[in-house]
Amino acid sequence: MSYQTVLVHLDDTPRCSLRVQLAAQLALLHGSHLVGIAPTGLVNLPAEVGSDILQQQQVELGQNATRLTDRFALEVQGAGLSSFEASIVENEPLPAVVMRGRCCDLVVVGATDPEVRRQLAAKDFPVQVVLETGRPVLLIPHKGEFETLGQRVIVGWSPGRETARALSDALPFLKQATEVHLLFIDVGDDPGREARQQLQWADASLRRHGITAHTEVLIRDVDPGQALLAAVGDRKADLLVMGGYGHSRMAEFVFGGTTRTVLARMAVPVLMSH
Repeated sequence: MSYQTVLVHLDDTPRCSLRVQLAAQLALLHGSHLVGIAPTGLVNLPAEVGSDILQQQQVELGQNATRLTDRFALEVQGAGLSSFEASIVENEPLPAVVMRGRCCDLVVVGATDPEVRRQLAAKDFPVQVVLETGRPVLLIPHKGEFETLGQRVIVGWSPGRETARALSDALPFLKQATEVHLLFIDVGDDPGREARQQLQWADASLRRHGITAHTEVLIRDVDPGQALLAAVGDRKADLLVMGGYGHSRMAEFVFGGTTRTVLARMAVPVLMSH
């Protein structure tokens, strides 16, 4: 498996250029085709406003999307990529990114910044992309700079489908990493015994892929999300891999709030699969 096609969401937030830069770096590393997608959004005005005004509003949205794709092309054209394309989609951000993202190997979006108002996308946009796309999603934090990405990786293990999916989806990262930590946060619940056994099987599976992981069980009495984030800091990791737990559209996260905690406090990029 490799990331042959990488999709990055383009918007008018201050972090978009950093997101594009990181996506371009990954595309160069993996020899990927890079797609920059700029959803226009749709005009949401009462019909009585008049067709001329509605049409003009949609034209302005399209012009803004064109500016985003033009900037994207300028930012990546000297990056040495094998191929890239800029795509304008006349739709709301979520369905636009989900529909194109399902045909890509990796989707790159920005985490929600509570202090920055998105012009088009809803606050839960990153969450819904994770839940609905069916592809691995790389979430870029809303603050901080990242000199490296994917050199020192922490994989948060738990006995669930989402984690198994995330581990498989992360293989291209793990094969390129110089250091991989496979961690299970044991909070003393019953699934702990099963998860410890699975942890050993996962470690053996990674070794068959040529990946040597530092496998650890951490006994903690705090939320697993907090423990994972602390481990990221302690080990100076530059990428966290984990399963995204929740229910589509409702975004009601389970597993002790781990997903919600990580999304709210992430300080490094997070690769999340659902």
